[in-house]
Amino acid sequence: MAVSDACVLIGIRGAVAAGVNCQGCGFPTCTDLQDAFAQKDPANVPFAGPNCIIRIADLGIAVGSAVKTAQVHNVDNRIMCSAGVAARALGWLNERTLVYGIPLKGSGKNIFFDR
Repeated sequence: MAVSDACVLIGIRGAVAAGVNCQGCGFPTCTDLQDAFAQKDPANVPFAGPNCIIRIADLGIAVGSAVKTAQVHNVDNRIMCSAGVAARALGWLNERTLVYGIPLKGSGKNIFFDR
């Protein structure tokens, strides 16, 4: 297994709705989403939900920007759902409902892609 130099964790509070009632989460209103989340136990699950789709889209944009910035600076990286799941399992960022990890490595060969 490859060893990274660092790992950036980025997550969202998906139960905090954007307030636009877009119904992308599957609920008629943002209030219904928040009420549904309040009835669940978000502990001990890889990702807690339901989540606001606007927040999820924002997370994707943030993660994409982070990895592009790392790449521009010649830092090898990879987006990993499993790193986010591990962070939540360790009790890190528990107030976040969805977390991604971005391991980083500055070396001569990209350790995240074996060709």
